[in-house]
Amino acid sequence: MGWTNSYVYRFVIEGAQFGETHPEDEYHVLARRNSRNTKLSGVVPLGKAFIYEYDFQAKCV
Repeated sequence: MGWTNSYVYRFVIEGAQFGETHPEDEYHVLARRNSRNTKLSGVVPLGKAFIYEYDFQAKCV
C-alpha cells in the first residue's frame, strides 16, 4: 500500500516540526523542516516519544 500523502501531516520532535512543506505556507504553520529529506530514525532517539498530527481538517474529538 505505502504512504500517499493524501492528507496534511507533521511530526513534532523536541519542538522541531517536520512535514510536507508547501509554497503557500508562508508562516510555516504546517512544517518548518521537509520530511522528505529526514528519516525519523535520524531525529528521534530510541525510546523517545514524539507527536504525530494527521489530517488537520478532520473533526475528531
